[in-house]
Amino acid sequence: MVVVPLAASENQSARPSTSSGRIDSRYWVRVAAAGTALVILDQREAVRRWWSNLPGYLEEVQSVLGRVQGAVDELAVQGERLRNVLER
Repeated sequence: MVVVPLAASENQSARPSTSSGRIDSRYWVRVAAAGTALVILDQREAVRRWWSNLPGYLEEVQSVLGRVQGAVDELAVQGERLRNVLER
């Protein structure tokens, strides 16, 4: 079981800040990490489903990126042809 302190003591600030009064960015990283951990603990089954589906998502993204790369390559070839025609 995880215990998360909710209140800061009188000697500790709830949000650490720098000498300029700005909140330390490391604080927000810790908050995000703690929030992520709590979601994972609370939604274990959803995280398991997402994790098992992740390879399929990655394959789909890789396929899309391959098609985009092909389109970019074709645009480069067409651009070179157009430059050659315009230089004549």
